[in-house]
Amino acid sequence: MIRFLRKLFRTKILNKIVTQFVFSHVFLAVLSIALVGFFLLSEINSFITQSVKNNQLEVARRSASEIYYFVSNTLNNLSFATKFRDVYLMQSIDQQVVLDEMQTNNKEIYRKIFVTDTTGTIVSTTEFGAVGLIDEDFPYLDDQPLGSPYISPVNIIDDRPVITVSTPIIQYDRFVGNLSAEIDVGFIWDLVDSLSKKIPGGQVYIISDNGTLIAHPTLSYVYNNENLASFAFVQNLLDNNEGTDTYEDLLANGETMICAYTPVKELKWGIVVAQSQSVAYSVYRDILQKWILIIAGSIVIALVLGIIITRNLVQPLKKLVEGVQRVSEGSSPGTIEIPHTEELATLAREFNHMTENLESVQKKLQMAERLATMSKFASVVAHEIRNPFNSVVINLQVLKRDIRKKEPPDRLEQHMDVIDSEIRRIDDLIQNYLSFTKPREFDPHDTDLHVLLDEIILAQHARAEKQSVRIERETDHDSLIIPADEDQLKQAFLNIMLNSFQAMPKGGSLKIAVLADHNGGGDCDGTVKIVFEDSGIGIEPDNLPKVFDFFYTSKTTGTGLGLAVTQQIIEAHHGTINISSTPDHGTAVTVLLPKE
Repeated sequence: MIRFLRKLFRTKILNKIVTQFVFSHVFLAVLSIALVGFFLLSEINSFITQSVKNNQLEVARRSASEIYYFVSNTLNNLSFATKFRDVYLMQSIDQQVVLDEMQTNNKEIYRKIFVTDTTGTIVSTTEFGAVGLIDEDFPYLDDQPLGSPYISPVNIIDDRPVITVSTPIIQYDRFVGNLSAEIDVGFIWDLVDSLSKKIPGGQVYIISDNGTLIAHPTLSYVYNNENLASFAFVQNLLDNNEGTDTYEDLLANGETMICAYTPVKELKWGIVVAQSQSVAYSVYRDILQKWILIIAGSIVIALVLGIIITRNLVQPLKKLVEGVQRVSEGSSPGTIEIPHTEELATLAREFNHMTENLESVQKKLQMAERLATMSKFASVVAHEIRNPFNSVVINLQVLKRDIRKKEPPDRLEQHMDVIDSEIRRIDDLIQNYLSFTKPREFDPHDTDLHVLLDEIILAQHARAEKQSVRIERETDHDSLIIPADEDQLKQAFLNIMLNSFQAMPKGGSLKIAVLADHNGGGDCDGTVKIVFEDSGIGIEPDNLPKVFDFFYTSKTTGTGLGLAVTQQIIEAHHGTINISSTPDHGTAVTVLLPKE
């Protein structure tokens, strides 16, 4: 049963033009849409991922700049205060006045301000009862360079993030102490909260130089000193590098996050901006769903259009088949009923029948046409030969008379030259006649096109100089081998060049360009293009379609066979020849020859 259905499906359905056309129409439409869709989806995915990471990195950079600006501005204020005479002279009473005023003007920033001597002992402070104590964060008890600015790690004091900043006091080029301040940096908590709310499914946090959280939207992680140093991107961040990464957030049930990070190098902190991958890709998922709907809709539309278009195409085709059948039978191609057969097979069968019936008629027509052409050609040749023969006879009579009169040799040579020229003219006519009536056998072999053209140009060099014609060559290859009958191709190119010379009686230029690896189109890809372009009088637009016709010529002398024979030779090489021209501006003859 299955085999029967398969056979029925193949013979009755798939062999029909309607079915094949509809299937191909739907397949091509859906395939093109699907390919474009998948490409766009891939590009959109990459674009969304890169955009998310770039936006996150930009947020991290701006946050890092904002934090560093705040801390550096505080350090600058302290450094500026050390330039006051009351401070650097280390008079505790005067220093106390300056410190109180600084704290009063910046209550929201400075928790306390104090001055320490070289031993770390507090000599002046805004904190009651701290004078004489040793500063526990005194930088020179650790590994800090003596007299350099100092920024301490973050400490949680009274549930607030606090850092200690310190700048040296210099008295007459001598280090005498430090001006220090405890700064409330709670704004970093506000900053990460604010930024995290602006990023759907996202979070912003700050880590210290050992990977411990110092700011996070969930403050319990900060109070618990959660450490993220085990993450690869955190290690990269602690090495003062910025970048983007993907990781599983252990603090959020292992959810996959896309993050960007950048260091605050001066503070040895790191800022991380992260977003849930599922939220970041929600736009991509929406686009994917819509695209699937588009593809489904395209299938339906393509199917409907395919059926409509196919019906419009097949009905005329059926009528054509019926008409071909009647023509092959010799009757009028009237309207007939549609047979139950495959249309293309029927058309091919009936076309073969019609070809068999027309074959004998075609041979007779060809013979009649050839005889008519030869008759016309014989008339033209007879007329053309009569003129040079008359000239030869006349010049022989004059030459005979001048010989008897013993005229000077130069006068005799003039008559001999005329006779020689007319005999050559008769020879050309006979050669053209033979080329037309009995073309030589085509004998292709490997031929260097450049060598062939050089030989023709060299042979016509004297004529070109005499006529003031400048010949230019252009090529993109030093050597170009093609299969060709060298003698016939020489004749074809020579005919083209002679026509160009005749079109430039007062001189001009003839440019011969050879382009290899030219895509000729059609069935002849990989062809050689030869262009003969002159600056002659050109051809009138009405005469262009007739230039390859036998016996057509616009010159007072000539048989009109030159270009017709040239076309025969080019076509024998499986090539093409075309002519374009603009009156008074020149003519371009383009020849395309296959390389193989």
